[in-house]
Amino acid sequence: MSDYITKFTMKHDYNMTDSLIKKLGEPDKITRNPHYSSAAPMRLYLRERVEKWVEENPELIQKVIERRKKKPLKPPPPVPERAPPPKIRPVAAYRKSIRQAGDKWSWGVYQSKTRRVLKVGWAESQEAAESACEDVILEARRKVRDRYRIWDT
Repeated sequence: MSDYITKFTMKHDYNMTDSLIKKLGEPDKITRNPHYSSAAPMRLYLRERVEKWVEENPELIQKVIERRKKKPLKPPPPVPERAPPPKIRPVAAYRKSIRQAGDKWSWGVYQSKTRRVLKVGWAESQEAAESACEDVILEARRKVRDRYRIWDT
């Protein structure tokens, strides 16, 4: 059975570059990629053919090795300093619902993010419904403030 190698193996084990692989010629076998079915097909080369080509062209491989030795390593880019994260205050947003139903007014207060019903009720006038909603919202904000110990200054 023949032993096939990939382009990565040729670059890593035999110090070949893309241009040297092109000089080697077409791959001996093209198969579907077993790791990723949507990836490009694998291009496989016979190991004996690659070793023979490397033995016949040692000067090209030596040039690559020398060039890699001369190439200075780039220092890593400086890591930018991060600003400290802003202090996050929990802010609860509330939604009021006021509707007229006959001669009475239906009202409700909901938490916007969780859609949790805080309180619903009936009032005789629109102003009374508005006032009841504001009272519920103020009470909910006070509970949140007490829970997280956020004091207004």
